[in-house]
Amino acid sequence: MVIYGVHIKMNFCMNTLKIECDKLKTYKRKRGVLSMKTKKAKLISKIVAYSMAIISIFYTISPYAETISYQQRLDVVLRKIDVERSKTGEASAESMEELDNILSGIRVPRETRGFGQEHNLGGGWRARVDRPRHGAGQAKPHVHVYKGNVNGVENCDGTESHGHGKSLEEVGVPRKVRDKARSLPDYKKGKEEIKKMQKAKKQIRAKKLNLRNNKDLKIAIGITVAILGYLLFKLIETAAWAFVLLAI
Repeated sequence: MVIYGVHIKMNFCMNTLKIECDKLKTYKRKRGVLSMKTKKAKLISKIVAYSMAIISIFYTISPYAETISYQQRLDVVLRKIDVERSKTGEASAESMEELDNILSGIRVPRETRGFGQEHNLGGGWRARVDRPRHGAGQAKPHVHVYKGNVNGVENCDGTESHGHGKSLEEVGVPRKVRDKARSLPDYKKGKEEIKKMQKAKKQIRAKKLNLRNNKDLKIAIGITVAILGYLLFKLIETAAWAFVLLAI
């Protein structure tokens, strides 16, 4: 019912906007009307108002409205910080407070985004893609493939994870099973997220941010969230953030 009501409202706004635009065209064709400028101004005001109403409805019903909002806000404040650092060598307290407020309002997503879900690969083999974690060799999204006492793991870009000697090949996971694991949508999603994390790391390096400095680390977190689209860890988990951003 809510979606239906919103649909009706959007149709009403769109149709009204079209009518007002047609009126504006009609007034433009008329000549010798002294009040034309006044009427034209009123029509433009109405058109703007209905346009804003449509945009407002879109953001209300969109499941990505919150994401779009904070990512846009992050982009603005990060640009502001860039300007300040280029001029004075550091971000202002005001900008850092603004960045902190934006990041503090973002929650680590409850949905798994594919992480942690077990997949049946056949023949008793199972697979699970995990999100980055604060632990040795776990800084990237990675896949576990296991059966009985056999448990292999690799990052979703094919690199080593969880230390030496634990790759899918080294623990004896059959080739067909490895191929199935690597073709999982969750594995591919993890691979794309690694690319985004590396893109963030490239920007962090270009800006010469010191991840052992609290202020620089927070800026680096902002960059990562703006690119990745969500929080890897809670904002207060600075050790986990620093570990992952240093390791990728």
